[in-house]
Amino acid sequence: MVVLVTLFAGIAYYLFCHPGLLAVYGNVSLSEILGLGLVHVLLLLINGLLLKFSAEKFSLQLFPWEWFGLSVVTAMGNYLTPFSGGMLLRATYMKRRHGFQFSKFATILGANYLIYFWVISLVGVGVTAWAWTAASVKVLLIFFLVVWVLISLLAILPVVKLSGSHWFIVCANVMFEGWELMKSDSGLLIRMVLLALANIILNAASFWFACHALGFSVSFMAAAIVSLVAVFSVVIKLTPANLGVYEAMVCFTAPLVGLTVGEGLIAAILLRGVAIVPVFLLGPCFSYMLTREMLSVSVTATTSVDSN
Repeated sequence: MVVLVTLFAGIAYYLFCHPGLLAVYGNVSLSEILGLGLVHVLLLLINGLLLKFSAEKFSLQLFPWEWFGLSVVTAMGNYLTPFSGGMLLRATYMKRRHGFQFSKFATILGANYLIYFWVISLVGVGVTAWAWTAASVKVLLIFFLVVWVLISLLAILPVVKLSGSHWFIVCANVMFEGWELMKSDSGLLIRMVLLALANIILNAASFWFACHALGFSVSFMAAAIVSLVAVFSVVIKLTPANLGVYEAMVCFTAPLVGLTVGEGLIAAILLRGVAIVPVFLLGPCFSYMLTREMLSVSVTATTSVDSN
């Protein structure tokens, strides 16, 4: 809460000192807002497909309303709790409804993150290398390159379980276990990589579209660089849905690609506001549906035990 309040206070103070920035929201039309909303629904769909394909690795078939509904409910839960509390809701449903162990869920999640950041860093290297003429982008090229090399080494080298109980070591071991399980399945890996690429393209398109809706001039490649760096905000899970953290990373990256800090902030706030709408419109509906599914299993199990 301290981090959240501090970040919000900083954003509010910046906007107070630059009141003219808020006026550009008048340039955004309803059709542009609806278009951005559709992009965020597609992002929820991609996250749901990641869960669907990962669960199939363990011979678990999820219905469409489950894998998409869990994606929406997870996003809503992340907005309501810090430390990605929505993931706990998803894991609880998988355990209660399908008997899917928490350890298997953590393994899937870790492997997905490893694949996702490998693709992000690889795309980041390509995009920033293309924009090598900008001296400010060289730092980002080195950053993406280092991340890609480290993850590639982890993927190539034999998996070795690290010793220790520190949270970082535990998370690393979970990711390694998930990668060891999935790397032998080429079909699954291809689908994961393609979904990660689709996620990256949609995030870049949404930031580019938001900037143009607000009247800011930015190339698609520059928008891609900002969105790629901002994705790393998911690593910092101190605030609900990384509120303030994502916006701060956009503000940090924006000047490197020719935008001002204020333009980056205004675009990030617009994207955040649009993203929240479908999550909280669909979230309660899917929460009700999935809760009924979970309770029906509990009632059936209890009835079975009583009859025995």
